[in-house]
Amino acid sequence: MNPFKSIYPRRILLLLQLLVLMLWSSHSLAKEVIKHYNQGFSPLLRVYLTDVLKLTLDATTPEYGPYEMQYFSQFLSSNRSKLETEKGVLLDLLFSPHWRGHYVNTENVIPVEFPVLNGMLGLRSVILTQETLPSLKQSLNQVDFKQMTAGLGAKWVDVEILAANNIQVVEAQKFDALFPMLMHKRFDYVPLSVLEAQTALAEHRLIYSNLVISEDISLFYPIPFYLYVNAQRPVLAERLQKGLAITLADGSLDKLFDQHFAYVHAELKRTRKHLVILNNPLISAEKNQMYVQQFLQKYHSSFSVIPQQEETRFSVTP
Repeated sequence: MNPFKSIYPRRILLLLQLLVLMLWSSHSLAKEVIKHYNQGFSPLLRVYLTDVLKLTLDATTPEYGPYEMQYFSQFLSSNRSKLETEKGVLLDLLFSPHWRGHYVNTENVIPVEFPVLNGMLGLRSVILTQETLPSLKQSLNQVDFKQMTAGLGAKWVDVEILAANNIQVVEAQKFDALFPMLMHKRFDYVPLSVLEAQTALAEHRLIYSNLVISEDISLFYPIPFYLYVNAQRPVLAERLQKGLAITLADGSLDKLFDQHFAYVHAELKRTRKHLVILNNPLISAEKNQMYVQQFLQKYHSSFSVIPQQEETRFSVTP
């Protein structure tokens, strides 16, 4: 009997078993690729939202496995970034306060509400020139304030909100064009989220030294915030929802917010401003009221609410 006849089949079987094990291990350790658009918003918000995404995904790694982020950094318009998210080739998900635009379809995405901005996306600091300050100080009621013109980026959701509240808006095609237009008196002020205003002001004051943030007045309108996921990625949407719940419960999300925006809390404590509250026509009256009450419960000590002088009529989108 030849002993080698029984050895070779056993070796081949062992090699096949090792090969199967290696293939199974490599499949089980394969990283989930997630394509994220890391442009849009201001640089500060952009970094924060990227960190939020990483935090929520890390929290679910034990259950869902490892992942790999791929960042798409070429500029896309608001409408184009939505369409690309719906296609799911360049982008898998997108942070946005709404899903509106030309040819977009809400059936192609899964909305996951992400309350990661503590209601402050809709709290707007008023950036203007020193020459306009006296006029603003004389407008500390809703009727007079609404005679002033705001400057916003083209197709921002804020344009529709302000217009529905009878505030005239001039649109700039690009964010950086807002400040030259303000200096040329195309409009009276730029309302930016309190999370963005200080950094935007610091950057543009290097060129326009007489830009200031009003110490007298702020705007607030409710803006729910979402992470929209391509409809073909329901497991990813589920993972993000679970990660959000974990990070809210253990306090890590609040800690991350404070790391990025501690100065905002200090700023709110430093001044007590008059607050103009506007309705958001893109959500129901009930949701408007709910978000306003939540905001005032958190930050009421920082503001004196200007009473409504007139009823604003607005449409409701389901």
